[in-house]
Amino acid sequence: LVEAKDLILVDHEGQEWNMLLVHQNEEVYFLKGHWYDYADVYNLAVSDTVVIERIMKQEQNEIKDIGKAEVAVNTEYVIL
Repeated sequence: LVEAKDLILVDHEGQEWNMLLVHQNEEVYFLKGHWYDYADVYNLAVSDTVVIERIMKQEQNEIKDIGKAEVAVNTEYVIL
């Protein structure tokens, strides 16, 4: 059972990219989507996982800066 959320990455040019934030376990978070067309799994740094974990624990939408991109968490669902 893997928890995941839809999210939209907004790059520095304002382009929106539909992504998937996956929470595999207490230590593993990654993003999947076309924004990383050369590598669809992006391992976040420890400092980023803290931000992502806090966002994922909230039911409301929240936007946080990660590097040059904004992460908007929309909905929560489960991947079997």
